[in-house]
Amino acid sequence: MFCFALNILLNTTFVQATALGTQAKEQKITVKASIKPVLDMKIARAGSSALIENLSLTPSLETPLLYETSQAATISTLGYDSGHRFKISLSKELVLELTKKGQKDEIRDARVLFKGQDLTVNNPIEFTPDNNKIEGLLKIIAKVTENQKVGVYSGELILKVEEVA
Repeated sequence: MFCFALNILLNTTFVQATALGTQAKEQKITVKASIKPVLDMKIARAGSSALIENLSLTPSLETPLLYETSQAATISTLGYDSGHRFKISLSKELVLELTKKGQKDEIRDARVLFKGQDLTVNNPIEFTPDNNKIEGLLKIIAKVTENQKVGVYSGELILKVEEVA
């Protein structure tokens, strides 16, 4: 059996979005994944290439083609009423596409969890900020197939954050 590893680079930036007449903030995270025998992950600071931390990506013992990684994440709610709750969801599903010239392949089976809860497009999760921030573990779980092409895969993970009045 051939083993795969995902090398994921998370790079965060902030963009503005308007939803139903209210101002929503989106946190855009560029995810790059390469399938190779080396298991590591690099996370960069927003707007910079300086690394925050190196993490190991390990396959699940029960499911050999399942890879996951996690990173402590903070979503700032400064500028909002600190007594309000917030809804967090995915702006679009996470799809990783092969970036190798002349080849096409995708990893479509990827889950995103924040604070242990599945983030999806259509089911926002409510959170209460503590000291103008929401802190928790951001986890990405990707499932590859046995015939997945080797190469670097990339895609965008966009978290949508809305204030609940």
